[in-house]
Amino acid sequence: MGAPRGIATAWTVVAAALATAIGARLLAGGTLDTPAWAEIIELRGQRACVGLIVGAALGAAGAVLQALMRNPLAGPEVLGVAPGASLAVVIAAWLGAGLGMSGFDTLAWAALPALLGAGGALALVYTLSQRRGLVEPQTLVLTGVVVGTLAGAGILLVQHLAGGFIAARALIGSLSDDADWREIAGAGGPALAALACAAWLGPTLDASMLGDDEAASVGVRVGPARTGAFALAGLLVALAVALAGPVGFIGLISPHLARGLTRMIGGHRTLVAISAGIGAALVVGGDALTRVLPLAGGRLPLGILTTALGGPVFLFMLRRAGGVSGQTR
Repeated sequence: MGAPRGIATAWTVVAAALATAIGARLLAGGTLDTPAWAEIIELRGQRACVGLIVGAALGAAGAVLQALMRNPLAGPEVLGVAPGASLAVVIAAWLGAGLGMSGFDTLAWAALPALLGAGGALALVYTLSQRRGLVEPQTLVLTGVVVGTLAGAGILLVQHLAGGFIAARALIGSLSDDADWREIAGAGGPALAALACAAWLGPTLDASMLGDDEAASVGVRVGPARTGAFALAGLLVALAVALAGPVGFIGLISPHLARGLTRMIGGHRTLVAISAGIGAALVVGGDALTRVLPLAGGRLPLGILTTALGGPVFLFMLRRAGGVSGQTR
């Protein structure tokens, strides 16, 4: 299969998955003959748009992080980036409530803390994983898991100190029903810009997969490129967490599914875009599934569903990657 045909096939599969997921989300739990269905569809359309942004951001961030770390197990959840962002949002909400501030559950309030938390967690994991200037893949994963676990414990501590006021969305991840079109546009604009920049950096990511010395030999300024790519990944994860909380394993799994479709045809520029599309389809489709699952206790949070499905997949990939030995400067 030639490159253009392979890429076209991959995009066809992604487009079909997105269309199916959006259709399922719009119709989940009802039919078009429901009274006032136009208003219901509009509300569900807003939720579907939030899911598209969250999934695309996480999918693209995962592809960028895996390329930068040269590690197929890297991802926003495994590296502790998403838990770090969630912890920062929860702390900001707690402090804001203590100061008598309102609106701490909105995107405008959560965006900056999420960005600071994601960037801080990523910097901490990267720094702690270095040995003599090199980052070992196994050490990176283990450090990320520890940082993520500590961030999760911090979230529970804040929840306890706050007396349980913090919304479940900030703890386990779910799409908000309260996001209006202004907030959707406010998150979608930066997310689209970050996605475009990440795709533009595709050739740089291709070169970084060869190693720092090889990348430098073909004219890539490794330090600034890595810093910029890390910043983009942190921004994408922060936007996703600000909108939906910690939706697990989407950033880890989407790039692997994208590689299965593209066989790396077209390099990371194509891979980032396909990963974003797959992530969007997974989040919107998963949200539709939570709508129709019959549970006595109410609707299943999206974060629980993605973690329950993604956890076994991660363990399978961890077992397969047990012999990974590459290193990143």
